[in-house]
Amino acid sequence: MRLIRAIIRPWYRAKVRLHRRSYVLGALMHVGTVVAIAFIAIFVFTFYILQPYEVSGMSMYPTLHDGDRLFILRTGKIFANLFGTDYVPERGEIIVFESRVNDDKWIKRIVGLPGERVVIKNNKITIYNREFPQGFELAIELDPALEDFPPDEGVVDRLVGQGEAFVIGDNRLKDQSSDSRKELGNISLEDIDGTVLIRVVPLSDFRFF
Repeated sequence: MRLIRAIIRPWYRAKVRLHRRSYVLGALMHVGTVVAIAFIAIFVFTFYILQPYEVSGMSMYPTLHDGDRLFILRTGKIFANLFGTDYVPERGEIIVFESRVNDDKWIKRIVGLPGERVVIKNNKITIYNREFPQGFELAIELDPALEDFPPDEGVVDRLVGQGEAFVIGDNRLKDQSSDSRKELGNISLEDIDGTVLIRVVPLSDFRFF
C-alpha cells in the first residue's frame, strides 16, 4: 500500500500543478495516464493471464481442428509458481505445454497424473492409482468415424512419476498424434503453460472448455 501511495502522490501533485497552469495540459496528462494504464493492463492480461494459441495439425480432432484460435488460461501456473508448488491440471483438461523434443508449444489432453499407472490397450485407457487400485476406464469422447478404424497395435503401460503427466491427443489413430504413448513420453509439469479456456476462431465453433 505504501508503494502504491509513493507512486500515486507525485503523479497527483504533478497533475494538480499542470491543471492550475493549463486545463488542457492537465486533461492531457490525465488521459495519457489512463491510456498507459490500460495498455499495461492489456499487456499483463494477455501475456500472463490469457495467452493466444493457434492449433496446428489434427492431433486433437474432433475436439479441435487445424487453425483453431484459442486462449489459454495461466492462473493455475501463476499461483503454483507463487506458492512454490507443482501445477497439476485436472484429468481430462486440454493443456498447452512446451515440448523438450523440439521446443515448440504442443496441445494435448492430460490423462495420467503423478503417481499413477496408465495402460492403453485396444484404444481403451485404464488408470490405476491409490483410489482405484483395480483401475478404471477413462472415457474420452471420440468421433464416431474413428471407432470404425482398427486400434493401434501393441500395449502402452506407463508409470507417471512425481512432477510428471501423461498426455495424449484426442485423435488416437496410429501416427496421428505424437504424445506420451511414443515420442514425448511423460511430460514435466514445469513445462505446462496452462489450460485451454476458450475457442474464438472460427466464430461458428466458439465455445468455452
